[in-house]
Amino acid sequence: MTNPLPDQPLSLQMSRTYAAPRERVFRAWTEAQALEQWFRPFGMPITVECLELHAGGRYQFNIRQPNGQISSISGQYVEIVQPEKLVYTWISEATDSGETLVTMYFNQQGNTTELTLIHERFAHPSFIPPHQQGWTTMLDALETIFSN
Repeated sequence: MTNPLPDQPLSLQMSRTYAAPRERVFRAWTEAQALEQWFRPFGMPITVECLELHAGGRYQFNIRQPNGQISSISGQYVEIVQPEKLVYTWISEATDSGETLVTMYFNQQGNTTELTLIHERFAHPSFIPPHQQGWTTMLDALETIFSN
């Protein structure tokens, strides 16, 4: 693999505001049933195979691709401050099976919640655009569960 260019950022940051209390937004990321409703990388459904919600606990989401093949996203929870912060490692084919880190902040703002997502430690800048596109799609999908 090519070494990253020194001036290239190896992280991405995104923010979104949702019309829901932060406890509800936090639960959408930490409960298997909720995740299976909206967490669909590039529109592909997932099955939560493992979700051990504690520091050091593992998670694994299996993704069913249109051709029927299964790929996965997995990692370990690093820090959980309910309902304010969630930090976990992220390993997938899109990171060339390298470990990256996702940090999420849930900030209550009146009747809404601002979610800030930071995905960092990418091994190469070329990994960032597909993750940015994937996160954009999923953050849009998350909004649909709060419109009920």
